Parts: sequence; C-alpha cells; structure tokens
Amino acid sequence: MEKVLLMRWVFRYWMLLIRVRRERLTGEVIEVSSRTQAANKTIYVLTDYLTEFNS
Repeated sequence: MEKVLLMRWVFRYWMLLIRVRRERLTGEVIEVSSRTQAANKTIYVLTDYLTEFNS
C-alpha cells in the first residue's frame, strides 16, 4: 500500500517538474486546477521535510 502511494507521489512530482521546465522553455503558463496546486504544495512541503530529515 505504501509503495503505491509513493509511486503516486513520484509520478506527480515528475509531472510537476516537466510542466515547470516546459513553462520556462516556452514562457507560457499552463493553467492548473486548484486541486493540482494543492497537491503540488503538499509535494513541496514533503520534499522540504524529507531533505531536512535526511541532512
């Protein structure tokens, strides 16, 4: 079960990275839903927490 959740987070994180990179390359802002933005904020908080925890 935890593996499935982890894979889901990794997938969302990669999609976010791809979108940010595409926005920087093309200069166009891709609209995202509020639910996606909430998920992205959670990912940022989670990665910050994990990097703090690992260091």
